[in-house]
Amino acid sequence: MLILVASALLWSDLGAQTKQEDIPRLPGAQLLVGWPGYKLLLTTPKETRTLQEKEHGSTPIPSMSRDGTLIASGRVVKCCEPRVLILQTYSVEQKKWTDYKKIERGGGAVYISPDGSKLALARDERGEDFPVRVYFIDLKTGIESASPVIGSDNPRAVSWSPDGSRIAYYMFPSKLSGRPSIHILDIRSGKITNIVDGEGPAWSPSGEWIAYFDVSRYQVWLVHPDGTGSKLLLTLGKRWLFLGLRSMQRGFGLAPVWSPDSKTLLLNEIASGEMSTYDIHLLDLSTLKMTRKFKNTMPVYAWADAK
Repeated sequence: MLILVASALLWSDLGAQTKQEDIPRLPGAQLLVGWPGYKLLLTTPKETRTLQEKEHGSTPIPSMSRDGTLIASGRVVKCCEPRVLILQTYSVEQKKWTDYKKIERGGGAVYISPDGSKLALARDERGEDFPVRVYFIDLKTGIESASPVIGSDNPRAVSWSPDGSRIAYYMFPSKLSGRPSIHILDIRSGKITNIVDGEGPAWSPSGEWIAYFDVSRYQVWLVHPDGTGSKLLLTLGKRWLFLGLRSMQRGFGLAPVWSPDSKTLLLNEIASGEMSTYDIHLLDLSTLKMTRKFKNTMPVYAWADAK
Protein backbone atom coordinates (compact mmCIF):
# COMPACT_ATOMS: atom_id res chain seq x y z
CA MET A 1 0.00 0.00 0.00
CA LEU A 2 2.84 2.41 0.83
CA ILE A 3 4.35 1.78 -2.61
CA LEU A 4 1.02 2.49 -4.30
CA VAL A 5 0.54 5.72 -2.36
CA ALA A 6 4.10 6.81 -3.11
CA SER A 7 3.60 6.09 -6.82
CA ALA A 8 0.35 8.02 -6.85
CA LEU A 9 1.97 11.07 -5.27
CA LEU A 10 4.98 10.80 -7.57
CA TRP A 11 2.97 10.50 -10.80
CA SER A 12 0.67 13.31 -9.75
CA ASP A 13 3.69 15.52 -9.05
CA LEU A 14 5.34 14.53 -12.34
CA GLY A 15 2.18 15.42 -14.25
CA ALA A 16 2.13 18.84 -12.65
CA GLN A 17 5.81 19.45 -13.46
CA THR A 18 5.77 18.27 -17.08
CA LYS A 19 6.23 21.24 -19.39
CA GLN A 20 4.18 21.60 -22.56
CA GLU A 21 7.28 21.28 -24.75
CA ASP A 22 8.28 18.04 -23.00
CA ILE A 23 5.00 16.25 -23.73
CA PRO A 24 5.41 13.75 -26.60
CA ARG A 25 3.88 14.84 -29.90
CA LEU A 26 4.78 14.13 -33.53
CA PRO A 27 3.94 15.78 -36.88
CA GLY A 28 0.68 14.43 -38.30
CA ALA A 29 0.16 12.15 -35.29
CA GLN A 30 -2.37 11.74 -32.52
CA LEU A 31 -0.65 10.17 -29.51
CA LEU A 32 -2.09 8.69 -26.33
CA VAL A 33 0.40 9.55 -23.56
CA GLY A 34 0.75 10.02 -19.83
CA TRP A 35 0.43 8.21 -16.52
CA PRO A 36 -2.96 6.44 -16.36
CA GLY A 37 -5.17 7.76 -13.59
CA TYR A 38 -2.92 10.69 -12.78
CA LYS A 39 -2.49 12.49 -16.08
CA LEU A 40 -3.68 10.84 -19.28
CA LEU A 41 -3.37 13.05 -22.36
CA LEU A 42 -4.17 13.05 -26.06
CA THR A 43 -1.68 15.07 -28.12
CA THR A 44 -1.66 16.35 -31.70
CA PRO A 45 0.63 18.95 -33.28
CA LYS A 46 -1.94 21.61 -32.32
CA GLU A 47 -3.61 20.35 -29.15
CA THR A 48 -3.00 18.74 -25.77
CA ARG A 49 -6.22 17.34 -24.31
CA THR A 50 -6.47 16.07 -20.73
CA LEU A 51 -8.52 12.86 -20.54
CA GLN A 52 -7.91 11.79 -16.93
CA GLU A 53 -6.36 13.61 -14.02
CA LYS A 54 -5.89 12.64 -10.37
CA GLU A 55 -8.17 9.62 -10.40
CA HIS A 56 -8.54 7.63 -7.18
CA GLY A 57 -5.69 5.19 -7.75
CA SER A 58 -3.89 3.89 -10.81
CA THR A 59 -6.20 3.03 -13.70
CA PRO A 60 -5.59 0.38 -16.39
CA ILE A 61 -3.08 0.95 -19.16
CA PRO A 62 -5.16 2.61 -21.91
CA SER A 63 -5.51 1.82 -25.62
CA MET A 64 -6.87 3.55 -28.73
CA SER A 65 -8.79 2.43 -31.82
CA ARG A 66 -6.96 2.41 -35.13
CA ASP A 67 -8.63 5.60 -36.39
CA GLY A 68 -8.03 7.41 -33.09
CA THR A 69 -11.71 8.13 -32.43
CA LEU A 70 -12.17 5.93 -29.35
CA ILE A 71 -9.99 5.39 -26.28
CA ALA A 72 -10.38 2.61 -23.71
CA SER A 73 -9.42 2.92 -20.07
CA GLY A 74 -11.14 2.70 -16.71
CA ARG A 75 -11.75 4.49 -13.45
CA VAL A 76 -11.19 3.19 -9.96
CA VAL A 77 -14.21 3.14 -7.65
CA LYS A 78 -12.44 1.16 -4.91
CA CYS A 79 -8.67 1.26 -4.67
CA CYS A 80 -8.09 -1.40 -1.99
CA GLU A 81 -8.44 -5.17 -2.18
CA PRO A 82 -10.41 -6.20 -3.99
CA ARG A 83 -9.82 -3.32 -6.37
CA VAL A 84 -12.95 -2.34 -8.28
CA LEU A 85 -12.82 -0.75 -11.73
CA ILE A 86 -15.39 0.56 -14.15
CA LEU A 87 -14.34 0.05 -17.76
CA GLN A 88 -14.77 3.15 -19.91
CA THR A 89 -14.39 4.46 -23.42
CA TYR A 90 -13.75 8.06 -24.42
CA SER A 91 -15.17 9.53 -27.62
CA VAL A 92 -12.61 11.94 -29.08
CA GLU A 93 -15.28 13.63 -31.19
CA GLN A 94 -17.85 14.01 -28.40
CA LYS A 95 -15.22 14.61 -25.67
CA LYS A 96 -17.13 12.29 -23.36
CA TRP A 97 -16.48 9.17 -21.27
CA THR A 98 -18.98 6.28 -21.31
CA ASP A 99 -19.07 3.70 -18.50
CA TYR A 100 -19.40 -0.02 -19.17
CA LYS A 101 -18.78 -2.99 -16.92
CA LYS A 102 -17.78 -2.85 -13.24
CA ILE A 103 -15.15 -5.48 -12.39
CA GLU A 104 -13.29 -6.63 -9.30
CA ARG A 105 -9.58 -7.48 -9.38
CA GLY A 106 -9.29 -5.75 -12.72
CA GLY A 107 -6.27 -6.46 -14.87
CA GLY A 108 -3.52 -4.00 -15.58
CA ALA A 109 -4.79 -2.97 -19.01
CA VAL A 110 -7.86 -2.79 -21.22
CA TYR A 111 -7.48 -3.31 -24.97
CA ILE A 112 -9.81 -1.90 -27.60
CA SER A 113 -10.14 -3.64 -30.97
CA PRO A 114 -8.79 -1.81 -34.05
CA ASP A 115 -12.31 -0.96 -35.28
CA GLY A 116 -13.39 0.22 -31.82
CA SER A 117 -16.18 -2.35 -31.51
CA LYS A 118 -14.89 -4.53 -28.65
CA LEU A 119 -12.88 -4.45 -25.44
CA ALA A 120 -10.59 -7.22 -24.24
CA LEU A 121 -9.23 -7.75 -20.76
CA ALA A 122 -7.73 -10.71 -18.96
CA ARG A 123 -8.52 -11.68 -15.40
CA ASP A 124 -9.22 -14.55 -13.07
CA GLU A 125 -12.57 -14.59 -11.33
CA ARG A 126 -11.49 -15.61 -7.83
CA GLY A 127 -8.01 -14.24 -7.19
CA GLU A 128 -4.49 -15.52 -7.69
CA ASP A 129 -3.63 -19.05 -8.86
CA PHE A 130 -6.99 -19.62 -10.52
CA PRO A 131 -7.51 -20.22 -14.24
CA VAL A 132 -7.27 -17.08 -16.36
CA ARG A 133 -9.38 -16.26 -19.40
CA VAL A 134 -9.55 -13.34 -21.82
CA TYR A 135 -12.93 -11.59 -21.63
CA PHE A 136 -14.47 -9.66 -24.52
CA ILE A 137 -17.21 -7.01 -24.41
CA ASP A 138 -19.14 -5.97 -27.52
CA LEU A 139 -19.54 -2.22 -27.06
CA LYS A 140 -22.66 -1.97 -29.20
CA THR A 141 -24.66 -4.88 -27.77
CA GLY A 142 -23.04 -5.26 -24.35
CA ILE A 143 -22.70 -9.00 -24.96
CA GLU A 144 -19.78 -10.58 -23.11
CA SER A 145 -17.82 -13.66 -24.09
CA ALA A 146 -14.77 -15.47 -22.78
CA SER A 147 -11.88 -17.43 -24.21
CA PRO A 148 -10.90 -20.90 -23.05
CA VAL A 149 -8.54 -21.02 -20.07
CA ILE A 150 -5.18 -19.69 -21.23
CA GLY A 151 -3.13 -20.37 -18.08
CA SER A 152 -2.74 -19.34 -14.46
CA ASP A 153 -0.94 -16.04 -15.06
CA ASN A 154 -2.52 -12.89 -16.47
CA PRO A 155 -1.43 -12.19 -20.06
CA ARG A 156 0.35 -8.92 -20.69
CA ALA A 157 0.57 -6.50 -23.62
CA VAL A 158 -2.46 -7.84 -25.48
CA SER A 159 -2.45 -6.70 -29.13
CA TRP A 160 -5.27 -7.22 -31.63
CA SER A 161 -4.76 -8.38 -35.20
CA PRO A 162 -5.88 -5.69 -37.70
CA ASP A 163 -9.05 -7.62 -38.60
CA GLY A 164 -9.95 -8.23 -34.94
CA SER A 165 -10.03 -12.02 -35.29
CA ARG A 166 -6.97 -12.80 -33.13
CA ILE A 167 -4.99 -11.37 -30.25
CA ALA A 168 -1.30 -11.66 -29.42
CA TYR A 169 -0.11 -11.57 -25.82
CA TYR A 170 2.75 -12.72 -23.65
CA MET A 171 2.64 -14.52 -20.33
CA PHE A 172 4.73 -16.52 -17.90
CA PRO A 173 4.14 -20.26 -17.38
CA SER A 174 3.08 -19.38 -13.81
CA LYS A 175 2.96 -16.25 -11.66
CA LEU A 176 6.10 -14.34 -12.75
CA SER A 177 8.19 -17.49 -12.99
CA GLY A 178 9.70 -19.31 -15.94
CA ARG A 179 10.48 -17.87 -19.35
CA PRO A 180 7.83 -15.55 -20.86
CA SER A 181 6.52 -16.47 -24.29
CA ILE A 182 4.27 -14.86 -26.89
CA HIS A 183 1.02 -16.56 -27.88
CA ILE A 184 -1.75 -15.94 -30.40
CA LEU A 185 -5.37 -16.67 -29.55
CA ASP A 186 -7.87 -17.23 -32.36
CA ILE A 187 -10.97 -15.64 -30.85
CA ARG A 188 -13.55 -17.67 -32.79
CA SER A 189 -12.00 -21.13 -32.46
CA GLY A 190 -10.23 -20.67 -29.13
CA LYS A 191 -7.03 -22.13 -30.56
CA ILE A 192 -3.83 -20.90 -28.89
CA THR A 193 -0.46 -20.93 -30.65
CA ASN A 194 2.91 -20.28 -29.03
CA ILE A 195 5.03 -18.39 -31.58
CA VAL A 196 8.22 -17.19 -29.84
CA ASP A 197 9.85 -16.45 -26.48
CA GLY A 198 9.65 -12.76 -25.67
CA GLU A 199 7.60 -9.89 -24.23
CA GLY A 200 5.52 -6.92 -25.32
CA PRO A 201 4.00 -8.09 -28.64
CA ALA A 202 2.57 -5.38 -30.90
CA TRP A 203 0.75 -6.35 -34.12
CA SER A 204 1.49 -4.10 -37.08
CA PRO A 205 -1.46 -2.29 -38.73
CA SER A 206 -0.50 -4.05 -41.98
CA GLY A 207 -0.90 -7.42 -40.26
CA GLU A 208 2.45 -8.64 -41.59
CA TRP A 209 4.56 -8.41 -38.44
CA ILE A 210 4.50 -8.60 -34.67
CA ALA A 211 7.13 -6.45 -32.97
CA TYR A 212 8.36 -7.63 -29.58
CA PHE A 213 11.19 -7.48 -27.04
CA ASP A 214 13.47 -10.34 -26.11
CA VAL A 215 13.13 -11.56 -22.51
CA SER A 216 15.89 -9.19 -21.36
CA ARG A 217 13.95 -6.20 -22.82
CA TYR A 218 16.95 -4.60 -24.54
CA GLN A 219 16.50 -6.15 -27.99
CA VAL A 220 13.68 -5.36 -30.46
CA TRP A 221 12.60 -8.10 -32.85
CA LEU A 222 10.04 -8.74 -35.59
CA VAL A 223 8.28 -12.03 -36.28
CA HIS A 224 5.47 -13.04 -38.63
CA PRO A 225 2.21 -14.03 -36.89
CA ASP A 226 2.81 -17.67 -37.87
CA GLY A 227 6.09 -17.65 -35.92
CA THR A 228 8.41 -17.51 -38.95
CA GLY A 229 10.88 -14.89 -40.14
CA SER A 230 12.18 -13.63 -36.80
CA LYS A 231 14.69 -10.83 -37.25
CA LEU A 232 16.60 -8.64 -34.84
CA LEU A 233 16.11 -4.90 -35.34
CA LEU A 234 18.01 -3.28 -32.50
CA THR A 235 20.09 -3.96 -29.40
CA LEU A 236 20.35 -1.29 -26.73
CA GLY A 237 23.76 -0.61 -25.27
CA LYS A 238 24.64 0.34 -21.72
CA ARG A 239 24.23 3.62 -19.91
CA TRP A 240 27.40 4.79 -18.18
CA LEU A 241 27.10 6.27 -14.71
CA PHE A 242 29.39 7.97 -12.20
CA LEU A 243 31.80 9.54 -14.71
CA GLY A 244 32.03 6.32 -16.68
CA LEU A 245 33.03 4.18 -13.70
CA ARG A 246 29.85 2.12 -13.67
CA SER A 247 27.41 0.96 -16.34
CA MET A 248 23.77 -0.10 -16.38
CA GLN A 249 21.99 -2.04 -19.09
CA ARG A 250 19.33 0.04 -20.82
CA GLY A 251 15.89 -1.47 -21.34
CA PHE A 252 12.46 -0.85 -22.84
CA GLY A 253 9.18 -0.54 -20.96
CA LEU A 254 5.66 -1.10 -22.34
CA ALA A 255 5.16 -2.62 -25.78
CA PRO A 256 6.41 -1.11 -29.06
CA VAL A 257 3.97 1.33 -30.69
CA TRP A 258 3.45 1.10 -34.46
CA SER A 259 2.98 4.06 -36.76
CA PRO A 260 -0.30 3.85 -38.74
CA ASP A 261 1.63 3.06 -41.95
CA SER A 262 3.63 0.22 -40.32
CA LYS A 263 6.93 1.86 -41.32
CA THR A 264 8.09 3.12 -37.92
CA LEU A 265 8.18 1.88 -34.34
CA LEU A 266 7.92 4.20 -31.36
CA LEU A 267 9.88 2.80 -28.42
CA ASN A 268 9.61 3.74 -24.75
CA GLU A 269 13.05 3.32 -23.16
CA ILE A 270 13.07 3.39 -19.37
CA ALA A 271 14.81 6.58 -18.27
CA SER A 272 14.06 6.33 -14.56
CA GLY A 273 12.27 3.38 -13.04
CA GLU A 274 11.94 5.28 -9.78
CA MET A 275 10.38 8.31 -11.48
CA SER A 276 8.41 6.31 -14.09
CA THR A 277 9.83 8.40 -16.94
CA TYR A 278 10.91 7.36 -20.42
CA ASP A 279 13.06 8.39 -23.35
CA ILE A 280 10.92 8.24 -26.50
CA HIS A 281 12.59 6.94 -29.69
CA LEU A 282 11.51 6.44 -33.29
CA LEU A 283 12.93 3.43 -35.15
CA ASP A 284 12.78 3.66 -38.96
CA LEU A 285 12.26 0.09 -40.19
CA SER A 286 13.75 0.78 -43.62
CA THR A 287 17.08 2.06 -42.28
CA LEU A 288 17.00 0.65 -38.71
CA LYS A 289 18.05 4.10 -37.51
CA MET A 290 16.76 5.00 -34.05
CA THR A 291 16.26 8.68 -33.18
CA ARG A 292 15.49 9.95 -29.71
CA LYS A 293 12.61 12.44 -29.88
CA PHE A 294 11.90 13.11 -26.19
CA LYS A 295 13.90 12.67 -23.01
CA ASN A 296 12.80 11.79 -19.49
CA THR A 297 9.08 12.23 -20.13
CA MET A 298 5.75 10.39 -19.96
CA PRO A 299 5.25 7.16 -21.96
CA VAL A 300 3.33 6.76 -25.24
CA TYR A 301 0.67 4.04 -25.53
CA ALA A 302 -0.86 4.47 -29.00
CA TRP A 303 -0.45 6.31 -32.30
CA ALA A 304 -3.10 7.28 -34.88
CA ASP A 305 -3.21 9.78 -37.72
CA ALA A 306 -4.17 13.26 -36.53
CA LYS A 307 -7.46 14.52 -37.94
